[in-house]
Amino acid sequence: MTHKLISAVAALMVVTAAAPAMAQKSEGTVRTAFSAPMEGLDWYHGPGNERHLTSHALFDTLIVADENTGKFVPLLAKSFKRVDNVTTEFVLQEGVKWHDGEAFDADDVVATIKFLTDPKTRIRFKRFYAWVKSVEKTGSHTVRIVSKRPTASDLATLAFVTWIYPEHAFARLANKKDFQWKPVGTGPYKLAKGNTKVADLVQNTTYRHGGSGKPATNVKRILISAIPDSATQTAQMLTGRLDYIRSSVDHGKSLAANTKFGLTVKQGVSVIYMGIDAKGRSGNKPLTDVRVRRALQMGINRKELVLVTTGDPNFERVPKAMCWDNQAGCGYSAKLPEYDPVAAKKLLAEAGYADGFEVEITAFATSDASRSSAEVIASQWAKIGVKAKIDPRTITSYRKKQRDGKIQVCICPYGGGGFLSDIAGMISFIYAPPKSRDYHGDETLKKMSRATSSIMDPAKRRAAAQKVFDLAQNQGYFMPLAPSPAVLVHDKDLVIKSGGLSTPYGLSVNQLSWKE
Repeated sequence: MTHKLISAVAALMVVTAAAPAMAQKSEGTVRTAFSAPMEGLDWYHGPGNERHLTSHALFDTLIVADENTGKFVPLLAKSFKRVDNVTTEFVLQEGVKWHDGEAFDADDVVATIKFLTDPKTRIRFKRFYAWVKSVEKTGSHTVRIVSKRPTASDLATLAFVTWIYPEHAFARLANKKDFQWKPVGTGPYKLAKGNTKVADLVQNTTYRHGGSGKPATNVKRILISAIPDSATQTAQMLTGRLDYIRSSVDHGKSLAANTKFGLTVKQGVSVIYMGIDAKGRSGNKPLTDVRVRRALQMGINRKELVLVTTGDPNFERVPKAMCWDNQAGCGYSAKLPEYDPVAAKKLLAEAGYADGFEVEITAFATSDASRSSAEVIASQWAKIGVKAKIDPRTITSYRKKQRDGKIQVCICPYGGGGFLSDIAGMISFIYAPPKSRDYHGDETLKKMSRATSSIMDPAKRRAAAQKVFDLAQNQGYFMPLAPSPAVLVHDKDLVIKSGGLSTPYGLSVNQLSWKE
């Protein structure tokens, strides 16, 4: 939808929009839309960005990352400590109630962890919990979790993707998927009504344990509708029937031109990055030369890409390495190459490609940021004599092409760690991948990468990770290109807290509030 059309529709609808919007604010209700069908509300059985939001609303974790400091603080736990490199002890909160009034205790923690690690359990991200050796109840409100081996990302896993479920209402279900529409949690919201079209979450008035990591807000109700069509979402915003939606950069800026709306761009740990076939799987020989890879990096003006992905060439939070400073374990010293097409052409000539060469860029068809970035890069590389064509792929098609060894250069979005604010996801997924996804072929890099996973001392882990990230950057295997933020268009009176550790969805329920 063009800016003119949005403005015209908005002018016609502004009168009808005012009343519903004011009513929702006075009632403390926030209305939004999900783009994916609502097949359930819990993340375990349907992991995705939108279900991450509903799980965060309905359930709690033992610990949580403080949004201001990034440090892990207690949530359902009252305190926690490492007994040794494989054992962590949790003293649980007393007096916490489940939504149905039952008391929370150690049995709930034990039942949840045992479900996640049970060989019979079939959930997509079960690998997140493969490090757990055992969970033991040591008292009515004390629990010990033991790792198979030292695992540096254990606390991040418990904080970001280990919601505790009630033993009495979940563990006893014959079909665990039934819990998706009968959720009972301890979170700040509980389900009033839910089906494939709408989810009505109402405030849990007994919620007192959130603390600095997950504070309550003045939002009393969150009403979520399943609206796959973006044009329909836009129309609902313009008529005052939605209070915020996720959007693309250009569309969001056009909508925000309407004075009723605000625009918030929230950068979490997602990133747009470039990967190059240094191993030579695709048969494009020039890419196996580090000088060529460095030249391709120097031929990219990242400021133009930041404009494409955020709408602001001076956007403050840009990646300086293949990890973010607020991710646990992130360390680096190698600087990204500056845009220098003259030096890039010189390097190409030194490598024997003074006349340039041809290359194929694979991008994600479903990602505006990926496709647009690839188009910009193709035009930039033309200036150094490299002729690039773009092959946009769906995720399924991309994975097949990846397995078949046919990717020359990818301009790809990455969630920065698979829902964890920790380097573990990046390290295992990109730097130490299985054979089917290995396009760098550097065995030293893989060995160094794997070693970081068992270093429990934070400072020593960052130092080891620095060597990993620096090696990969100096060899030109991968390079971060631009942020990949969540763009949120919202009612001007709806406050969406900036900063903090954003989830892949772009925000958490405790980051929403109405202006007083």
